[in-house]
Amino acid sequence: MLVGAVAAAAGPLIAVFGGMLRGLGELERRIAAEALALSFVVTIAAMVAYPFLEAVGVPPLRPQTVAFVLVASFAVGIHFFSRRYE
Repeated sequence: MLVGAVAAAAGPLIAVFGGMLRGLGELERRIAAEALALSFVVTIAAMVAYPFLEAVGVPPLRPQTVAFVLVASFAVGIHFFSRRYE
């Protein structure tokens, strides 16, 4: 049940993101791809490190925090990689 709900919610988001990428130029696509790669690496690193932090008393991780880390690192990546091509 929950998997179906997540898939139903993720489908339109993936379609919108794919449509956004199709409308970009070559340089903008490269910037977005590099920012997306950075955001995934940062999020995965945080998810791997978090159990160790929980062992020392940090409160449990909430899904909203994971989403925030992903979106914030994507925004930082867009800013960082777009400045590289100025």
